[in-house]
Formats: sequence, C-alpha cells, structure tokens
Amino acid sequence: MTTEATEIRILKEGSCPSSSGKSELAYQIGCNEKDEIQFRVSKNSGNGFFNSGWQSLKSIMALLEETEHQITGATLLPL
Repeated sequence: MTTEATEIRILKEGSCPSSSGKSELAYQIGCNEKDEIQFRVSKNSGNGFFNSGWQSLKSIMALLEETEHQITGATLLPL
C-alpha cells in the first residue's frame, strides 16, 4: 500500500493502548523512497489529540535520547 501524497509505503498497520490506557491508537509503520522508517498514529478511539503526520525513526530516536524523564504524550510534542 502506498500513499501518493506522502510517498510512504506502508509496511505494517496495528493498534495499541494510548499511554493513559483510556483509548486505542491505530498506527502505521512505513518506509519512504530513501528507505527511512516512518511512523504515524492514524486513529484514536478516544477524544485525545494526536498528530497523524509521518515521523521518522531518526527524529523519534533523537528526541527520546534527549529525554531524561518518563515518556508521555507531552514528551513527543516537538515531533
């Protein structure tokens, strides 16, 4: 499956609980034309805010390596 607008080839789709455990998040893992791994949250069963844009593994890892505290939704806001 490929999304033409973002040129990301979807490799996997799945779901998991949100960090609060109050809702279920649907996610996609993809790959761009440079073979860089990309992630995105595609749906939220609850009322919580989420960004459905693609985020690179590289940018996620860089942010998490700088994080000294417990990871929360707020931790990922810069993405």
